[in-house]
Amino acid sequence: LRDTKEESSVSESLAERIHKDPKPIIIDSKPDCFDSRLSTLERILASVPEPRSIECRERFTDDEMNELKQCVAMKFCEVMGLKEEQYLSTPDDLTPSQQYLFGLVCACMESSFENISMNSDKVVKIPCPILLLDELLDKETYDVASKVGRALLSLTEMS
Repeated sequence: LRDTKEESSVSESLAERIHKDPKPIIIDSKPDCFDSRLSTLERILASVPEPRSIECRERFTDDEMNELKQCVAMKFCEVMGLKEEQYLSTPDDLTPSQQYLFGLVCACMESSFENISMNSDKVVKIPCPILLLDELLDKETYDVASKVGRALLSLTEMS
């Protein structure tokens, strides 16, 4: 029989680690791009969960948190190769490869943002996303697949 105190500390440390690790996101298709009521950036921001970190939630006002979300989203857009005119337009105005990049940025935000943390120097830390690509580009043209592949390479180089 195991000591329940030992089990409890193992469970707590595992829960703490899971709490800080990014959430794996499965991407198996292009995102829905037919809703033209919101810009691409607004759609990305709408997919962002609230951070779990109590210190982040307590330290930032709602406006500051929204500004942080927008900053992180724009950084992921930049890394993925979406330019300002593209993320300010609606998703249905994007090319097929840009629509995939939009979906990847949404997945990056969903994977990473809820697990942001703050260190003792009040520096916000954002974990690298975990994206599981399930036959995502199997039926796409070489051009689309290569553009998305370059964006994924940029993402891995960022981390």
